[in-house]
Amino acid sequence: LSSAEALKIFFIQGKRSIVVSGTHGKTTTSSLSAWLLEAAGKDPSFMIGGIPKNFNQGYKLGASDLFVVEGDEYDTAFFDKAAKFFHYLPHTLIVNNIEFDHGDIYDDLDQIKQAFRRLVNLVPRNGLFLANEEDENVRELIPRSFAPVQTFGLTETAFWRADNIDFQPEKTKFDIIRDGKFFARVASPLFGYHNIRNVLAAGGAANFYGVSAEAIENSLPQFQNIVKRLDVKAVVNNITIYDDFAHHPSKVKSTINGLRTRFPAARIWAIFEPRTATSKMKIMEDKYGEAFDDADVVIVAPLHLPQKVQAEKRMSVESLVEKIKKRRREVHHLTPDEIVKFVSENAKPGDQILVMSNGSFENVPQRIADALRAGK
Repeated sequence: LSSAEALKIFFIQGKRSIVVSGTHGKTTTSSLSAWLLEAAGKDPSFMIGGIPKNFNQGYKLGASDLFVVEGDEYDTAFFDKAAKFFHYLPHTLIVNNIEFDHGDIYDDLDQIKQAFRRLVNLVPRNGLFLANEEDENVRELIPRSFAPVQTFGLTETAFWRADNIDFQPEKTKFDIIRDGKFFARVASPLFGYHNIRNVLAAGGAANFYGVSAEAIENSLPQFQNIVKRLDVKAVVNNITIYDDFAHHPSKVKSTINGLRTRFPAARIWAIFEPRTATSKMKIMEDKYGEAFDDADVVIVAPLHLPQKVQAEKRMSVESLVEKIKKRRREVHHLTPDEIVKFVSENAKPGDQILVMSNGSFENVPQRIADALRAGK
């Protein structure tokens, strides 16, 4: 996206922005929202921090007044330390969840919550605030909203909720309930309870702008996900290798759980590289220690550029491994080269190999696939 194109998107008068925010789930929910609007003929603009496969690019300039944007709480630039999402003037705001993250920008959770409190106050009275009812920190924002509020989640009291959930090998089917009444029976290509919430939020936003239940039912099965979100890198000898962006403990946990709901009897390998500033912090050790419970084999790689975190604040991978082991999980601490060798020698048909890193991770997913093909 060139600077000229970015300016063209941001300064079109009369745009109604759908800002998708939260600690995790932003890219998926933004991509879902853009696709549901696009498939319904709404021709939205969008700017997303990933590559939705339905569009093969992270931005689009549409003809309508709708603009879907991923609202990141990270700072804007080295000269502007305010959160990016303050620049997007939401007409509709989705908040998926609020947790501690970005330890290089925020000192604690209270600072992050303060940023979200300010964000909610930007939504006008003729707009909409879609709030995850299951997240305590998000619920705290509801009384602060000047705009109408619709909640979403798996709770009985949510305005948008799911019922009759059926996890199948190739799709997740469930009923969408709107304000206590049946709205649609959908088949989502995404897996895990977190992605059901993402669909509910995106569906709620699309419906607010006139997308019907029938249109959502018809278009959702055609959603193709996002690059590096449970992205199938290869299938070799009935062994599936996934490349995934997951880096926050909650995202790691929900991603593994998504695979478990899809393949309840399979052996799941969870291979994780602590790479972001926050994921390398000692304060996250306990949460990561609990994040791998749905995996059968866990491999933790060395910290990426550990010197970027002060020694007294830095995670100990050895300590993390012990925490995971205490939860009765098979766990290993291996370098990328060792990971490729170990997995290729021990993986069996039917195994699901989930590789999680927000960076290149020395091309481990592809190298595993190549080693399996070579029989090494």
